[in-house]
Order: sequence, then structure tokens, then C-alpha cells
Amino acid sequence: MSAVRTDNLPVSVLSSAGSWLENDDDEQREATPEQSNGTSTADASALENLVSDFMNAGGAKRDRICDRLIDRITTAENPAAQICWTLYLILDSAKPGRVDDCIGILQRLGFDRTADAALETFTLRPPFPEMGSLHQDYWYAFVRALGRYAGEFSRARETIRLASRFPVSAMREAAAEVLAELGDKKSITQLREMATDDPSPLVQRICNELLAELIE
Repeated sequence: MSAVRTDNLPVSVLSSAGSWLENDDDEQREATPEQSNGTSTADASALENLVSDFMNAGGAKRDRICDRLIDRITTAENPAAQICWTLYLILDSAKPGRVDDCIGILQRLGFDRTADAALETFTLRPPFPEMGSLHQDYWYAFVRALGRYAGEFSRARETIRLASRFPVSAMREAAAEVLAELGDKKSITQLREMATDDPSPLVQRICNELLAELIE
């Protein structure tokens, strides 16, 4: 099984990835969400209640609560921390469609805020220690959301290229889906490389299935 290629990745990105993958510091493991992001307990409770209301609402009421969530994030002193924690709470709800909800919120926040939050929280392993396996869904949502801008911003396209080679399998899966949606010659070439070289048999299978759909 081949390893994920990290040649040609920017030093700053590799440094972030290295600290995220290798830091086993016990203090970091035991940090609570509010400690990790410098958020007060009162603020934490308010955000938790707002996300809970959002996940349990429907129709126009849900849209209004989403507007409040977006406003809270964009006016916060540290928007990246609010984004990180909001996604954690949504994913932890175990509600159907929670990953799509994360992608939708990130899209509403726009490319710059989403990209900045992804870069800032990548240095944590995972974004919150108690997320456990949820960090796969967390990064899948980020890559899929950023991929919506890949046809518009070169920075977004470069992000997808980098995501296709990172150690987190969910990031590579999401990157493969974005490459298939782009469908240009360069993207298809990269998708073919992933179909044979990716270290995960699951990601390889997904890439091959996406390629087959493009041929049909």
C-alpha cells in the first residue's frame, strides 16, 4: 500500500499537518471546546442551545435560526473558533443530514471565512479531542464546501489539490468528489492518479466509481 504523497506541499501546510498528526500532548487531549478556543462557559452554553434549536427546527423557523448562527459567527471576535465549534456541535447531534448542514453553513459563510477557519483549526488534532472519529466528517464538510468555489477561485482549486494528498481519508474522498464535479482534463488526470495510488482501498474504489460515471 502506497503512502500519501507529501512532496511539493508548502512547508507551512506540512508543518500544520505534522503537528496535527504527531502531537500526543496529554494537556491538548484533555482540553474542552471552550478551553481549546478561548470561549467562556456562558458563551459555550449559548452556542450549544442555538445549534440545538437549529438541528431540531424545520422550514422557515430553521432558516431564521440559521441566520442567527451565521450572524453570531461573523460578528464573533474569533470567527474560526465559532465555526469549528458550531460544526462540532452539529456533527455531535447525530441527526440525519448533519454533514450537509455543516456544508451549507460553510457555504453561507463564504470562501474566505471557510478557508481561514480550515487553516486555523488544522493545527488541532482533531479540532476537539472529544470529537473522536467525527473529525473525518468535519474535514469532509470543509473540503466539500471549499470545493464549491473551485471553479471560481484558484485558491480553492489549490486547496482541493492539497486535500487529495493529505493523510485524512475523508479529505481525500471529498477531494475526489470535487474533482469529478469539476470534470476538466487536469481534474480527471488527478482523479485517475488517486484511483491507483491512494493508500486507502475505499478512496480508490470511490475514485474508480466516479471515473466510471464520467465515462457514461
